[in-house]
Amino acid sequence: FDARYTYHLNTKVICSDKVVDEQDIAFAFRDIEFHSGRGFLLNNRRVLLVGAIISTDPAGLGTAIPAQLWRYRLQKIRDLGFNAVMCKDFPASPQMLSVCDDIGLLVIDCTGIAGISNSDLYNFRSLVARDGNHPSLMLWGLDVPQALCSNPRGHDFLQIGSQRARQIDPWHKTFCANTAGNSLEGAADVNGANIGRLGELDSQHSAHPDEFIIGMNAPATSEMFDYFEGKKNLGGFFIDESCLFDGNSNPMPGALFIQTRAWARPVVQVCGLSDQSVRVYSNCDEVDVVIGNKPLARRRVSREGYADFTVSGRWSNLIARAYKRGGVAATSKFTKPGPVPVIIASKLKMNADGTAIVNAITGKIKSRKSAEYGISLLSGILSAALVNNTIAIITTAPM
Repeated sequence: FDARYTYHLNTKVICSDKVVDEQDIAFAFRDIEFHSGRGFLLNNRRVLLVGAIISTDPAGLGTAIPAQLWRYRLQKIRDLGFNAVMCKDFPASPQMLSVCDDIGLLVIDCTGIAGISNSDLYNFRSLVARDGNHPSLMLWGLDVPQALCSNPRGHDFLQIGSQRARQIDPWHKTFCANTAGNSLEGAADVNGANIGRLGELDSQHSAHPDEFIIGMNAPATSEMFDYFEGKKNLGGFFIDESCLFDGNSNPMPGALFIQTRAWARPVVQVCGLSDQSVRVYSNCDEVDVVIGNKPLARRRVSREGYADFTVSGRWSNLIARAYKRGGVAATSKFTKPGPVPVIIASKLKMNADGTAIVNAITGKIKSRKSAEYGISLLSGILSAALVNNTIAIITTAPM
C-alpha cells in the first residue's frame, strides 16, 4: 500500500496526420490471491483487509460527486488506517477509482447488476471496459439480495451471474454479501458474511474450508480486531462508514480505535467527550494532555486503545502527546468545536472538470438547531450538507 508504482499508457487516434482523439490510462501491476488457508495475499504477502463500506450516492449530491470531494472523503478513511472500501448501491465512478489508485485503497466495486438479462450483461461489459484497468479494483460485487443467497433458486441465480461475470472479466473475482453461517457454495468467489456472532464464522469455515470469507458490518472492538488478525482463513473485515464519522466528519471512537490498531507508526488522536473530560486514543504505551502550559499526569493506554482525562476550567485548545519507551512519539492538537458557520451559495456554475464555483456569504450561528431553522426558512434550496462544522447550502434563491 505504501510502495505503489503507477504507469501511464497514452493512446492516440490519428487521422490524416491529425490527432482526433487521445486518452491517458493509468495502470499498475500487482498480484492478488484469496487463499482460504493463508488469507488475503497482496504480492504474496498476507494483508489483513481493514475496510469501510461507503455509499456512492450521499445525500445532497447523489452520484455526481466531484473528484475533489472524493479525495477529501477517501483520504480521511485512509488516514484512519483503512486499506479497502466497498461500494454499496451503485458502482464506483472513474474519479473515485482514480483517487483510490493514488492513495492506496483497494475496492470492492458494486456492479449495480441484480439480474442476468442481456441488458445487465451489457452494462457489466461497459463497466469492465471503463474501469477494469484500475489497480485499486479488487472484486466485483454482485447485487443478489442476501435473502436469496440461502435458497436454491437464489443460489442458481447468483451462480449464473458469477459465471458470466468471469467470462467477461476473468482477471477479477466476484463477491456477494451473505448472512453469516450460510455458504455460497462456490456461486461467488468471495463470501461477504454479515457478522452476528464471531463464532458463526468458525462454524462456517469448518463446514466449508475452501470458502474464502470476509466479515461485513463488523463492530469496531479489540475482540473483533484480535479475532480477524489471528484467523488466517479470513481475509479481514469491513465496517459501515456511518460508524466511522459524525455529522461534522470527525472520526468517531470506533474509527479512532481502528487507527490505533491498523497503523504501525505511532498515532495519537483526541475525541472530545464533554467540557470536563476528553479521551485520547493511541497505539503507544502512555499518553498525556497539555492545556495551556500545564500538562496533566500521564496515563497508560488501555487494551481498547485509549485513556480518559478529566479537565477543569475554560479551555478551547489542548495538545495530546503519546509516549513510547519513555519518549514523545507523536502529538496531536485538538480544538473544541465552536459555532457552526453557514455558507450560502447564491450562484452555482459547474465547470467541465466538475469544479463547483460559487458566490458565497458566510455568517455565524449559535447552535445546530438554529442552523436547521435558518435553512428551513430559505427558498429554492437544492441541497445542504454538513462538512467540517460548515453547513454548505446550494440555493437558487436570489441574494
